[in-house]
Amino acid sequence: MRIVSTMTYSYFPQQANEYLEQELQARKLRSPSYSLRAFARDIGMSPSTLSELFNQKVGLSKEKAVYIAKKMKLDESHQNHFCDLIQARHARKEAERAEAKIRAKARIKSLQNQISLDQFRIISDWYHLAILELIDMHPSYGEPEKLAKSLGLTTATVGKALERLTRVELITFDPELKLFRASSSSTTVGEGTSSQAIQQFHSELMDKAKESLLNQSPEEREFHSVIFSLRKEDELEFRKDLKKMFSSLMDKYYHKTNKEKLFAVSAQMFPLLKSDKEPTRSKS
Repeated sequence: MRIVSTMTYSYFPQQANEYLEQELQARKLRSPSYSLRAFARDIGMSPSTLSELFNQKVGLSKEKAVYIAKKMKLDESHQNHFCDLIQARHARKEAERAEAKIRAKARIKSLQNQISLDQFRIISDWYHLAILELIDMHPSYGEPEKLAKSLGLTTATVGKALERLTRVELITFDPELKLFRASSSSTTVGEGTSSQAIQQFHSELMDKAKESLLNQSPEEREFHSVIFSLRKEDELEFRKDLKKMFSSLMDKYYHKTNKEKLFAVSAQMFPLLKSDKEPTRSKS
């Protein structure tokens, strides 16, 4: 998974009790007399069960974990992470514990593998991250000739791209197998701000989307566009919901293994009005 976005990615804890500790401390800062008993009451638990949850001695049902996560006002991605951390440790079925553990580790790794904008400037052409994802998807894509053929690039272009990816330490060369390997299964770029490199990347992907629209069948692609109006006060919340939806989709599918296909998924929202002036509202 390779994410390029202007949104800031937050920290994902490695233990569920970190969420509880952070929330309890935040409430104590607002009210120094706030107690563990009061915290238990406010999130709908008994003090003894909350104490055991703090010490990771007991688990919760998925429904109860979601309920408590909402009581702590966690956003959807952190609700999922909180539930997965609990399921990974306490789910009754081994398969459920294993799946939850994979999802939780994937989220943590995705942020540990965030690269800086300075690094991204070197690899901002769209095909660098496509090459990186393919190499990670299957070892056979570690061959430059296969990468070039798969992405419709020249071998020379792929060769230079591999050099750049090596320079920023996103891939390494295995001399025994004579193949390139990805250094991690995820790469995230996004520091809460835009840059020329990020603009270039998105612009190139939009060009690729135009190519797909003209040359690929509807069965191979998905294009949906909506033009709609919003109240000004709803715009920020809508943006948050759009990011939440995108993150939720990645969260659902990223951790799965044995992947065979490579896609680009982009989400855009932009104003169509040339002026920010609001229309005069009728008093009637």
